[in-house]
Amino acid sequence: MYEKKIVSPLELILDPKNPRFIVPDTGDSQANIRNYLLVQEGALSLARSIAENEGLMPGERIVVCIEEGRYIVLEGNRRTCVCQLFLNRDLLTKEFESEFPETNDVLRANIQQVEVDIIKSREAARRFLAVRHIERAREWKPIAKMRFCFEDYIAGKSVSQINDRTGIPVSSINKFIRAYKILKRGVDASWSAREKEKLNILNIEPSKLLRMFELQDTKKTLKLYFDDQFVLRSNSISDIDLDKIIKIWTKKAFIEDDMNTRTAFFTYTKDGGEVTGAYEYVKDILTRYHEDGEEAPHSHSSSIDRTTSRTDAPNPNQSPPSESQGGQEKGKPTPASGTPNPKPVGTVGIKSVPTSSPLNGGGPKNLPFFSSLDWSNVDPAISSNKGIISVSNEMKKISESASFINNYPICTAFIIRALIEQSLKYHARTKGYFAEIRAAYNAPGRPGGDPTLSFIIKQYEVNIRNWIPEQGVRRLFPLVFNFNSQTEKLNMVVHSPESYQLAPETLRSIPQEGLLELVNYLLR
Repeated sequence: MYEKKIVSPLELILDPKNPRFIVPDTGDSQANIRNYLLVQEGALSLARSIAENEGLMPGERIVVCIEEGRYIVLEGNRRTCVCQLFLNRDLLTKEFESEFPETNDVLRANIQQVEVDIIKSREAARRFLAVRHIERAREWKPIAKMRFCFEDYIAGKSVSQINDRTGIPVSSINKFIRAYKILKRGVDASWSAREKEKLNILNIEPSKLLRMFELQDTKKTLKLYFDDQFVLRSNSISDIDLDKIIKIWTKKAFIEDDMNTRTAFFTYTKDGGEVTGAYEYVKDILTRYHEDGEEAPHSHSSSIDRTTSRTDAPNPNQSPPSESQGGQEKGKPTPASGTPNPKPVGTVGIKSVPTSSPLNGGGPKNLPFFSSLDWSNVDPAISSNKGIISVSNEMKKISESASFINNYPICTAFIIRALIEQSLKYHARTKGYFAEIRAAYNAPGRPGGDPTLSFIIKQYEVNIRNWIPEQGVRRLFPLVFNFNSQTEKLNMVVHSPESYQLAPETLRSIPQEGLLELVNYLLR
């Protein structure tokens, strides 16, 4: 597996590819890495500890691989950096000359030679390093985890293989790769030299940008989803305009510092409901997608086409695209070609943002039927989630049809009921409540088997304070399931369509009477 060797720390090369400390493309010199370790990774504190102990502590191994005839440090970069500085103080920059501990003869003698473990290749060391750092030792920064999973994926590993190699949950791997691709779309855009300095990956806080794409208002308004290559796309605006939005928000977050982790997508003034927040920065783009039927400029594929091929979370066995698939390594979407510009479906703009919602703090109204249904957090790798994903996909297609509800009201009622049942079961499973529901349904004197929808709803009503901690959603629950008697109406359609049907107008009102908001909460 590996061999041991005694070498001088000055023979070792600090690893510019180490994901724990990501140096910029133009700053991967050994001097820059040493400076980064002192500033960002606590190497100065470690130096004081090593000076106090007059050497390395027992068990502090340094792991290297050989690349181009050089020993590259894979594990122990901070220790190696400190030892190098003790042995050759000329390597210290002026800002650290006075702060770095003095070197004495005993310390110098103890670190003159160190034992290293040589692993044959960087690839052979990846699993060891991932498990050690991500699961057991000091936590990497979020950006380091994102990059680690992204680079494994780009190198040809599927999500399942990354999971096997690292022990990171599949859902987290999906999230890390998606997030890193969004970040790269912003940072890798066209910037001036001065702007690039501010976008140095070492100096930015990724969550200032990434959080904006996690907000429900953002996802609903832009109709965001991820394709099966982890690329962020939209069902309502073009890829080109989505790139522009990402660049604008990148500038606001990291260059102008106008966005932070508390910035809302929508913010309303007290007097007239004026929309501000992150929306304000991109409204010139979004107002081109009017509700009056104008064609959306620069669109590359129709919204309906994208929805039918939608994949909200990548298949865990999905491998990365080949080079012929349009440079996905850069995180850039590959637009479809040869498709005429469509009319926007569920369009957005100032006209469609008149008031705020009492539950989500604001958002556009008049989105047709369940078009803003959001199941992007549902993991398709889990077999029990296939039901809610399938139902949600079909509901999305129905919402984008102008005639389906009029032509097939019974079918529409069936799928609304299925959406209610599947979303409640999904929430109960993910929160750990479903075993309790099943046990109650199979108690002595009960019919047994799989709990019915009405029984599940009653269990939620009994446990509402514990199972739904958000007060606004708790208030919504009885409005949806009791006062409006929505489920009973739907049950009548399902069991007695010969005597009871719901008019298309009634069906269209159901989402806005609270069900859409509740289902999105259950699926988040």
